[in-house]
Amino acid sequence: MEQYQFNGAPSVTGDNWELLGTPPEEGFTDSNTAAQVTATVSQGQSSDYSGASGILGICYEPAGGTGITEVSQISVGLSVDEATNGVTVSGVVSNLTPGEYYVGLCAKDQNNNDNGNHVTNGDASVTIIMAETASGANNGTRQGATPTRPPHGMT
Repeated sequence: MEQYQFNGAPSVTGDNWELLGTPPEEGFTDSNTAAQVTATVSQGQSSDYSGASGILGICYEPAGGTGITEVSQISVGLSVDEATNGVTVSGVVSNLTPGEYYVGLCAKDQNNNDNGNHVTNGDASVTIIMAETASGANNGTRQGATPTRPPHGMT
């Protein structure tokens, strides 16, 4: 398990994903290696929250820097609650070619509202749990056989 934190990553205004903060480099030994990533980030803008928006996600990028891939995302229409309590997003990074990858929180399309106030990324905490699975993982889909349990009273 690994965690990284940051405060104040720049807004990502374009439509390409960018990793936020300084994500750690994680080793994926084979296609059965998986990372469960959960991130929470407070968001806001300079004065007026209404109308600002953005997309947060969980992404990975090969350590060689050949492009960022998103595995899960949420759209954020900014509210006071999201600015103070934060927004949480999670996802599973899996089934990768063996190698080193940067894994963590990413964003895109963090737009201004009608008043020209921009979205800001505040305090963030990202937790990464690495595991070796039996047959790989797929975000949201069970892999392998369904476990069975004997009826009550039988062993």
